[in-house]
Amino acid sequence: EKLCLLGEGSFGCVYKARHKYTSAIVAVKIIPNAETNGAGSESETDKIMGEIDILSRCDSPFIVGYFECFMKPPTKRLGNAEMWIVMEYCQ
Repeated sequence: EKLCLLGEGSFGCVYKARHKYTSAIVAVKIIPNAETNGAGSESETDKIMGEIDILSRCDSPFIVGYFECFMKPPTKRLGNAEMWIVMEYCQ
């Protein structure tokens, strides 16, 4: 459940969110899927996947924690899928 917008970047927006089942507060980076909306390039997809790879391997108190990444299907018939990257929320 998205609670509020925290910021916007070159790939998408970051929201403060609440996990529906655990009520944990997390940060979610939502990236429009380049493959379905035609807005991105292969190099942008590579950069996003590189960020996910790095986050998934890091275990440091100085780097935001990574929980999971998934594709959210379109909510409307002609909508675009989105990549959601769920990370630790830092106050």
